[in-house]
Amino acid sequence: MRVLTRVTGGMLLAGLLALMAIAIYQAATFKPGVNPPAIAEGFNDLSLPNWSLKLVDGNGVAKTAPYQGETSW
Repeated sequence: MRVLTRVTGGMLLAGLLALMAIAIYQAATFKPGVNPPAIAEGFNDLSLPNWSLKLVDGNGVAKTAPYQGETSW
């Protein structure tokens, strides 16, 4: 039983030391990247005719313009 305990403890120690070595290596070789430029989609590009503007009412129904029964916001 003692041998099994020592072997298990040794394996856990070896695993812990390996994880620490990986963490130290990653911290030493880390190079922060640059964030990509911010983008926004306005849906007003004429090459995208499938993006017609629609209003979705509270019942989940999509309506095309002109919006009937639209309330002022």
